[in-house]
Amino acid sequence: MVPLRDQVLFPGVTIPLYFSRPETRLALEAALQLDRRVLVTLQKDSIEDHPDPSRLHSVGTLANIIQAVDGEAPGLRVVLQGEVRARWEQAKDQGGWQLATAELLGDIQVGKKPGIIRDLVHLRSLFSEYSKLEPRHSPGLTEELGTIRSPAQLLEFIAAHLLVSPSKRQEILQSLDLQDQVRQLESCMKMEISRLAPPHSRRDLLTEAGPPSERSPGTGEDLVRLIQCSELPNPIQIRALEEAHRLSHMPPLSPEGVVVRTYIDWLLALPWKKKTKDRTDLKRARRILNKDHEGLEPVKERILEAVAVIRQTRCLPPTILALIGPPGVGKTSLGQSIATALGRKFARISLGGIRDEAEIRGHRRTYVGSMPGRIIQALRRTGTINPVLMLDEIDKLGADVRGNPAAALLEILDPEQNKSFSDHYLEVDYDLRQVLFIATANSVVGIPPALKDRLEILPLPGYHEEEKVRIAVEHLIPKMERLHGLKAGELSLHEDEIRHLIRHYTHEAGVRGAERALAHLCRRTVLRQVEGGPAGISPGVGRLRTDLGPPPFPSPGISLEGNIGRTLGLGVTSVGGEVLPVEVMVLPGRGKILVTGGAGSALKDSVRAALTCARAHGIVHPSASPMDIHVHLPRGELAKDGPSAGAAIYLALVSALRSIPAADHLALTGEITLHGRIMPVGGLREKFLAAWREGIQLVLFPADQSADVDALPAAAREALRCLPVREASQILEYGLKSQWSELADPCQHAA
Repeated sequence: MVPLRDQVLFPGVTIPLYFSRPETRLALEAALQLDRRVLVTLQKDSIEDHPDPSRLHSVGTLANIIQAVDGEAPGLRVVLQGEVRARWEQAKDQGGWQLATAELLGDIQVGKKPGIIRDLVHLRSLFSEYSKLEPRHSPGLTEELGTIRSPAQLLEFIAAHLLVSPSKRQEILQSLDLQDQVRQLESCMKMEISRLAPPHSRRDLLTEAGPPSERSPGTGEDLVRLIQCSELPNPIQIRALEEAHRLSHMPPLSPEGVVVRTYIDWLLALPWKKKTKDRTDLKRARRILNKDHEGLEPVKERILEAVAVIRQTRCLPPTILALIGPPGVGKTSLGQSIATALGRKFARISLGGIRDEAEIRGHRRTYVGSMPGRIIQALRRTGTINPVLMLDEIDKLGADVRGNPAAALLEILDPEQNKSFSDHYLEVDYDLRQVLFIATANSVVGIPPALKDRLEILPLPGYHEEEKVRIAVEHLIPKMERLHGLKAGELSLHEDEIRHLIRHYTHEAGVRGAERALAHLCRRTVLRQVEGGPAGISPGVGRLRTDLGPPPFPSPGISLEGNIGRTLGLGVTSVGGEVLPVEVMVLPGRGKILVTGGAGSALKDSVRAALTCARAHGIVHPSASPMDIHVHLPRGELAKDGPSAGAAIYLALVSALRSIPAADHLALTGEITLHGRIMPVGGLREKFLAAWREGIQLVLFPADQSADVDALPAAAREALRCLPVREASQILEYGLKSQWSELADPCQHAA
């Protein structure tokens, strides 16, 4: 460590110095024998000949010895080149010289802070005026300033050539905050200009170089220097220089000049090279996903596969993940967790209701108020070329005479094309290959086929009841207590109360309704505290009615007892699975079939197919009197359609025609064919969970979907007896209380 009396060395600056103190010479000679590097720092008192380490400033500069020549004994002439700021932490005496342990502080991070372009242009102009007035500056210093290409080097250069007191230069060296250093440099140069300038021109010089916030953007010449200092790729830099050249020939503050300056600001503000380093630790990624989200195991595994591919290949997988599910199941937060796991910046782009293609590709600069599209805007917000961008509500895109936004997304989401994405505003190619795109939608129905072909669909069906209970206990209740100023545990809810709240005060696949209900409970608790009453009410389900009112979703009261002509089917709605009763009544008549209860056309076809199958298998005797068959589906508030009720309708028909009650605690699902085959249907997981929730014990399902049972929670597999069936005869075997041999004559019931 080498002390300096009245000199401050800045990084990137080379200066010759003469050292005459013996202990300093010893330190320099030791450095020459090692790696030629020394830590130089300013003395607090320049008069001291042998300063103790405590009398040195803690921040100095790590420097490289370029040249060392003997002078008059014991003097040594040395040329030092500053490398980086450093803060020494402890010093150890080595027999006359000090060996220091130091922390490297690095360069000032310029980044993309608002107004930084204007500030740097202002400092450059201010220093040019100061250099002209300072007689100790060489004439070529201004030309040397024009060769600097880095914003950080520009700040160091100005600070090094600012001829102010050593203590003031030390303050500038110790400042690592960009705005603080800009403010100090500006203040020092203004004071020097006031001191050096003639009285008649002093005011004009200071007014012309006023505060950045009070001046118009820089001239074309200023922008040229700034563009040359930037890290723009060569083609982009050439384009920016062309625009700056145009600007230099425009009148100040002309409308066209403002457009050009704004365009150059966009080019300079966008990230062209800056990127974050991917963190591909699978254990860490799994821990983050499990911490932030309950359940969703298939989706988590697919995300971990993508992380593993990134780790193995060091590039993004070619597929675009699309998270499809109802509102409130955690699609957006899952995207944020992916970004956190990878160590990338995250930005969300809402596409719902967008009908103008220019919202994606940008507006051309010929239009008033034009600006880049949402993709480029998101990249500027993140400040990196490899963020995670979430395209939210991709199924809500529209189209009109202004273009088709979905068509614009085709290029963005195609890995073979997005390396040269062209925004209409920028008019230069931007490489999107390192951006990790994630799409979300509520349904695949609204996604255009061409766009859907570029996506890998990951369904998020929602949470079952037990998962919602765990989410409420581990996440929602602590969050609501914190937001409403309650201490941990003040909103005391037992699991039975939470389960009752979820079942009867919400009706959703996600947990937003539960979050709102818990927030309501917190507000009631806070109100009682403020009014001076008891903070809580006696535990129990009754207090939910006291605070939240009557349940908006009371239990439908579905009977699980088997009756003649009545069975339980299973369906899927937008909020999860449902148990749907099926009732069949056979009456003397003319052979009419009546279907009521909000049935759709596909469900009516299932009724006809089930009846034909029953006739083909001899359930309806040929000599029987004509009968009217009425099929009713209670719970008319639910729209019902699809083929999955065929098995339940068939069992109810046979039960009604043969006057045999269906089995107790039984539900079934599956499409039935004319020949009695039971075909696969969708939403099996949700249907099983609905049966589990309602206390059903036996579920009959298509045998071709046996693997779906393994995806159920362990508690559901233990509570449910799931039997696969392939033929209609198996439905009758398991679904009726009496055996086939005991079936009564159909004519008796028909009569």
